[in-house]
Amino acid sequence: MERVHTLKIWPHFLDEIVSGRKRFDVRDARDARDRCFQAGDILQLRAFDPARGEYHVGPPMHVRISAVYANIPGLQPGYVGLSIEPTDGRPL
Repeated sequence: MERVHTLKIWPHFLDEIVSGRKRFDVRDARDARDRCFQAGDILQLRAFDPARGEYHVGPPMHVRISAVYANIPGLQPGYVGLSIEPTDGRPL
């Protein structure tokens, strides 16, 4: 069963995803209650400006998780790598 995870993302990273240049994301998965990422889940990405502490105006971007990678060398424990693709099936 696919789940939707609503996540903050810095605007320049969201721009990279929208353009198709960024197809992978690293996320903290230590809070298992809402961060149990699985292939097929949807990420609802909302642009967030950390310097101003506010969300940008505009619709969120939706991507589907195609693969989840844990225990990647160099990645801190509790973090996962997520392979992502557009929700409409087009390759990034």
